[in-house]
Amino acid sequence: MQRLFKLSFMLLLVNVKALAFDHEHQEWSQILRAYLNEESLVDYSALKQNSVSLKAYLSQLEAVNESEYSSWAVNEQKAFLINAYNAFTVKLIIDHYPVKSIRKIGGIFSSPWKKKFFKLLNGRIKTLDQIEHDELRSQFEDFRIHAAVNCASKSCPPLRSTAFTANNLDAELDAQMQLWLSDPSRNEFDPEVKKINLSMIFKWYRSDFDNWGGGLDQVLRRFGPPEASDLLADDASISYLTYDWSLNDSK
Repeated sequence: MQRLFKLSFMLLLVNVKALAFDHEHQEWSQILRAYLNEESLVDYSALKQNSVSLKAYLSQLEAVNESEYSSWAVNEQKAFLINAYNAFTVKLIIDHYPVKSIRKIGGIFSSPWKKKFFKLLNGRIKTLDQIEHDELRSQFEDFRIHAAVNCASKSCPPLRSTAFTANNLDAELDAQMQLWLSDPSRNEFDPEVKKINLSMIFKWYRSDFDNWGGGLDQVLRRFGPPEASDLLADDASISYLTYDWSLNDSK
């Protein structure tokens, strides 16, 4: 009888573990490794033809209820929402692929970021805007989020090649900021003409970098390439690059 009880208990533990949410987001990492190239461009055509894994991962996200989510640590919640934003953005694109830009999705008076096409946390969250603004920015007040969420456009910060994970989230967000700022196609630091040309994101969300990052100069010194600090010390002028909304498509 005792042996039977131990066996039943072990099976119960296995079942509970199987039902537990994967905070490593392994399925999302596998998708990124398969369909994201070295230039952070997505093979949407191939993914549209083989979307079983993406659908399975999105179903895992939608299965998490409000009570379970509330019991998680802060970094578990933050990683969940960042990965959800990026994965559902990919879904939005392949649902409308071929499309030249995410901004082409929706009508004249509607925004793709306000489109209700999923249900997270018992249906409380239904749009990409809700994930980014009502949850990530509002709840966590972390300027690095702007380097982590990807809007499927060429001027967006690069899509991370693996999922964000709770155990390593701060290091991953720091690395993503550095990667974004060191990419000359997205941010330019030119010592010859003493000029800094930044992504429009730094202008659109300037208050986030000021309020949560200690100011734009501090953010650039901390995460930018070495020449960023030199240019700031020389009072280099700062301007902003035209945003390229064309699709981050590898084809």
